[in-house]
Amino acid sequence: MKRRILLAGNNPAIIDEFFYRMADDFECQSTSMRWDDVACHAKYFEPEMFIFCMRDDQVETGSRMSSLFEWLKGQKIPYGIVGNKEACAIFMSEITIEPELILPKPITATMIRDSIEEYLSDAEEERAKEEAFAAAKAAAKAAEEAGKRKHVLVVDDDPRMLKVIKEYLHEAYDVAVAVSGKVALRFLESKPTDIILLDYMMPEMDGPAVFKKIRKMKQHQETPIVFLTGISERDKIQQVMGLHPQGYLLKPVERERVLSTIKGLIE
Repeated sequence: MKRRILLAGNNPAIIDEFFYRMADDFECQSTSMRWDDVACHAKYFEPEMFIFCMRDDQVETGSRMSSLFEWLKGQKIPYGIVGNKEACAIFMSEITIEPELILPKPITATMIRDSIEEYLSDAEEERAKEEAFAAAKAAAKAAEEAGKRKHVLVVDDDPRMLKVIKEYLHEAYDVAVAVSGKVALRFLESKPTDIILLDYMMPEMDGPAVFKKIRKMKQHQETPIVFLTGISERDKIQQVMGLHPQGYLLKPVERERVLSTIKGLIE
């Protein structure tokens, strides 16, 4: 595929060389040095490079040119200059945005073509490396964030309740479930968790009994515990809070309520 080159400047002979001697390698378009004209060509032609062709006896510089080249840089369009050594030297001494490619005459059309091809190929390779690095960095960050997902242990003897709460939480948290207090305690002996949702009423070992055993574990003395309970009577709730949990949630548990409670305690 041909490279797209946008040409401008006051040297029609050099511009003609691009059109007639480099036509096999470049798709060329010429424009004036008017800001709107260059912007329009840049938008619709989408050049890979802008080449400013200078006459040997007339070098355009000044703030207008600098502003144009600064705009090209903002559009990520590299620019180069072609002219004799004296013209290039004058240009470089007065311009504020340096060109990516300087092609001082005498220089052949073949040398111009090869220089542009080499620059654009190198730029593409560098861009590919940067994109690969950015992709790898993003993947690493995503993996790191995944590794930092908070963990929730849900303890309830009702499988349906476990399924509902896990469905509420799985997108934002890593979730483990336990169908009894004994299973929960075995889990907590060897594995960490960031918060525990603990059913108040369970057979064999109820929530308060499990709560007291968890608090005797050194690694879980500060782990937030929130009771899940269907008990709505004032005295029962007071009994729950007398154990000093970090909160309680009444069944049936509402999704937004459980999410906001967890977020408020561990995020």
